[in-house]
Amino acid sequence: MKTTTERAKIERIALLALLTALVAILSYLGGFIKIGGFASISLTLIPVVLGAATCGPIAGAWLGAVSGLIFFTTADAMFWFGMSIPGTIITVMIKGIAAGLLAGFGFIGSYFVSVLFILIFSAVVFLGYAFVRLLGCDLC
Repeated sequence: MKTTTERAKIERIALLALLTALVAILSYLGGFIKIGGFASISLTLIPVVLGAATCGPIAGAWLGAVSGLIFFTTADAMFWFGMSIPGTIITVMIKGIAAGLLAGFGFIGSYFVSVLFILIFSAVVFLGYAFVRLLGCDLC
């Protein structure tokens, strides 16, 4: 018979596997909500934040990394790769991993504050990168 801690570990692994699959699907298909011809809304951060809240910061970082890796296979990534391949890789991976980590650490405190912070952080990173590239900066 399994002990309570063994059962909790198994449940956590199963939940993380389900959230990983959901992140992969949303990363690949989640950009279907288009805003004009320039950008799309992604729903990928929802399971990343949920995973970070339920399984901890390391699980959130894992889910964010999976989100970033799957994003590179989408058509939206080709637009950003056209601007800068290294800049896109660095920005996407840092955003995904940091979103998971910070959401996980944030859930130690207030739920609302951590979700709000992650949403603002993600928007600032992506929009900041886009504006810097559009202004012609060749650093990224």
